[in-house]
Amino acid sequence: MDKPCFTPSQLTACAIRILTAAHVPPGVAQQVAGSLVRANLAGHDSHGVIRLLQYVRAVEKGEIDPVATIEVVRESATTALLDAHWAFGQVAARQAMELAIAKAEAHDLGAVGLRNSAHIGRLGEYALLAAERGLIGFLTCNASQFVAPYGGLDRVFGTNPFAYAFPTGGQPLLVDFATTPAAEGKLRVAMAKGQPIPEGWILD
Repeated sequence: MDKPCFTPSQLTACAIRILTAAHVPPGVAQQVAGSLVRANLAGHDSHGVIRLLQYVRAVEKGEIDPVATIEVVRESATTALLDAHWAFGQVAARQAMELAIAKAEAHDLGAVGLRNSAHIGRLGEYALLAAERGLIGFLTCNASQFVAPYGGLDRVFGTNPFAYAFPTGGQPLLVDFATTPAAEGKLRVAMAKGQPIPEGWILD
């Protein structure tokens, strides 16, 4: 049987309907859905619409507040600390990067921290925002404790990904990866497809 095929606009519309059914405001639903579909289009299904069920369950459990207001806790000319109050990470991370970009354009450097945010998705999306404005973008974040240290058995670290994007005068150069053999979402994709994973990805 042929696999179902959707256009990006169809997939985005479907994701928006799912999120709004979970009482996510339309503007937030559109931003989150767009981010997820862009991840699929970039070839990273691990950060695409496969996350919808995770996000809806988090909203239902109160782990994501879809109407949270992102607060500027403190700020200087070149730095800021934002508290997302458990807003959707795609909304919070984009706001943080846009603030960092504005500071860098005004003062040559912008550094913004973000706390109490839900899963922000693919880091490269936000690093590219800076590169497309002629700036070097860099992001890093922590994550849930899923990872054993080298030679260890217990979960101690997150996948702790980071991303850089550099302007080149053409297509920006993007480097985006987890600090583990694979991103956690790639396990979700393999499980959803019923596919085996390479040796060394997990410990039993």
